Amino acid sequence: MDPHRLQWRAVSKAGRGARSLFSKVPKAEAVMERVGRLARRKLGARVVLGADRLAMELHPAAKVALVAPADGVLELTIDAAFVGPGLAGYVLAQVELLLHEVDFVWQADAEGDAVSSPRDAAALQRGFAAWVKEQVAARAQGGSRQIGIPQDPQSELAGAVLLPLGPRDEPWCQAVLADPEAARDGWPLWQPATEATLALARGLWHLWMEVPWRAVTTDEDHALLARAHRELAAAFRLDASLPLPWAEWAELVDQMDLDDEVTAEVRARGVDGTPVAGYRRHPARFAVNHGWSLLLPAHCTITRQDDADTLAAADGERSLRCTCAESTGESAAAILAKIPMRSDVVERFDQGGQLGRIERREDEDYGVCVATGIMTTEDHAAVLTVLALPGDDEWALAVWRSLRRA
Repeated sequence: MDPHRLQWRAVSKAGRGARSLFSKVPKAEAVMERVGRLARRKLGARVVLGADRLAMELHPAAKVALVAPADGVLELTIDAAFVGPGLAGYVLAQVELLLHEVDFVWQADAEGDAVSSPRDAAALQRGFAAWVKEQVAARAQGGSRQIGIPQDPQSELAGAVLLPLGPRDEPWCQAVLADPEAARDGWPLWQPATEATLALARGLWHLWMEVPWRAVTTDEDHALLARAHRELAAAFRLDASLPLPWAEWAELVDQMDLDDEVTAEVRARGVDGTPVAGYRRHPARFAVNHGWSLLLPAHCTITRQDDADTLAAADGERSLRCTCAESTGESAAAILAKIPMRSDVVERFDQGGQLGRIERREDEDYGVCVATGIMTTEDHAAVLTVLALPGDDEWALAVWRSLRRA
């Protein structure tokens, strides 16, 4: 199992030792129902309960689940790749409260090894650091440079590696290869988490991965900014000594047009800083399907269609739709020739076995320019439709030119 994906097992005291003659092992479903009620009351975390599974949403990207694979057995799984090893100790302490209530105790991890102290922070850090070292080393062999963040989209932000707390350069990578625990500054929860640092980790995730860093245009935008502000404010209230991202937070409250005692201090502390957090400040390559991808401003609003072959995006008054398809046994030229031309061709593409063309027309009824771009390779095609204001042709051309198939 990967060191960032941790697992522990707990067992019921019933039916064991001196109790074995006088108590019955509880049914899995009954245990999970009770654990779910306790979690909602004691932990205050958002809990999603199934028949044999309980998910705890402590962080937007951390996966924490308690499952009952059999009567009298509970297994806790924590995937901390996006947040760091410090999440585990916090979760274990919270789950122990639940185990005590349902009369369960830790037994062993999923590998069958004895667990003397499941919250051994140093051991968790060493295991996580070793995993980071492996990922950094794999990058040189063609592995991803995005470590601890989603693989889609692929950010164009400069850096040898891209981490939850931003890009790091080649000297950083060499330092990690020499001493894996030098990776500690790339994740928000390296040390054992507290309520304050967990709130900060949630806020930083919103800033780095989700906030679009453009004018607020939708209710969803406003709700996202509000969540980020709420988490940062909670972290500040719980521990004012934390290294808060003052410049980014100030930019956030300015976008939201907030004005209160907290935001006044945020603006005062952030006025001299330069905001850097935010992968969505930079272009990124988004996967569509069948190996196709395209380069877009990462602040675009992205929608995946139900058929999985279509990606839609909006950037202010610009919008696009890209659909991919397979055509087995046909060359790129044959596929391109089969697609009828409906307006004047603005540009053609012929490079590395990939062919394409883009057409343009103006829709006078709606006052927009409609560009239809096509790219083909052997057995595959991608069709891009862009709606933009007249005179904004270069944006449509740039997106079409960026269409590539791996």
